[in-house]
Amino acid sequence: PDSFFRYLYFLTLPFRLFKYLETEKIDTLLSFDTIPNLMSCLIPYLSRKIKIIARVSSLPSVRFSQNKLKNGIYRLLIKQLYPKAHQIIGNTHSIQADLRKNFGLNNNISVLYNPIDLSSIAIKKVSNLPKRTFTFLQVANFYSVKNHQLSIQAFAQIAHLNCQLCFVGKGSMETTIKATVERLGLHEKVHFLGYQPNPHQFMATADCLLLTSDYEGLPNVLIEALACHLPIISTDCPSGPREILAPNTDFHHQITDDIEIAEYGILTPVGNAALLAKAMQRMMTDDALGQQYRAKARKRAEDFAVEKIVAQYREVLDMD
Repeated sequence: PDSFFRYLYFLTLPFRLFKYLETEKIDTLLSFDTIPNLMSCLIPYLSRKIKIIARVSSLPSVRFSQNKLKNGIYRLLIKQLYPKAHQIIGNTHSIQADLRKNFGLNNNISVLYNPIDLSSIAIKKVSNLPKRTFTFLQVANFYSVKNHQLSIQAFAQIAHLNCQLCFVGKGSMETTIKATVERLGLHEKVHFLGYQPNPHQFMATADCLLLTSDYEGLPNVLIEALACHLPIISTDCPSGPREILAPNTDFHHQITDDIEIAEYGILTPVGNAALLAKAMQRMMTDDALGQQYRAKARKRAEDFAVEKIVAQYREVLDMD
């Protein structure tokens, strides 16, 4: 019974939303994420006067791929309802391409990146944390899509060197990850720092940030690492890392058989521990490369400054 009433309540939400928009005389609605987007795209059935802008922040074709039924339902709804939006905003070019190629959308689809507050990060990154060895840092909650197992498998191949691996985050896979560390005998060199409200303090003293995800939307952690002048190694996963670290390359390309020394960081194939280890060792031993990345990081981060992205949103929303 509870689920039945929740379902009925869900069906009333578009009408409640429409009533609120009319009462408040709102003429433009910007929605975020899949369910709010689908809800918003029902509004044109009630009124064409309200401008609907739907923001998509993850790859629709892979987000629900692990659940066949849910994937089928959401694919159908996106194909049927997203065309009702006046405009769609993707936060990467890969999402834009995914919506067009895999969902057949012909809407006006803009690309606006996630904003970051550079001044706030500059204050938060100040740190006095001690560090006696080359430190790889991974800031990500422990979920399967983040693939922490990959970073551990890669680290195991270079653990004999003067380095350590630190994890910031929490999540359902944490116990499994810790068990892997113990099994590989890495517990003295791999450290779990838990959830931290200010991860930038760790970025300030680390030597390299790792991102080992199987897929992303637009990973803010990479932009924040750039703002902290922190060199980066990332899987070349869909979507986001290539657009952030190699902005002048083909966003549809994915490296598969080697590492790529990109303009703002190193890209590695998804799921390849041996090549990730190669990239990690390169970052440890090539001081010139690390210094080059640190020198260029802030300038790249400025492309995502909140002031710049807000100005782009104001243009899309037709605000003076």
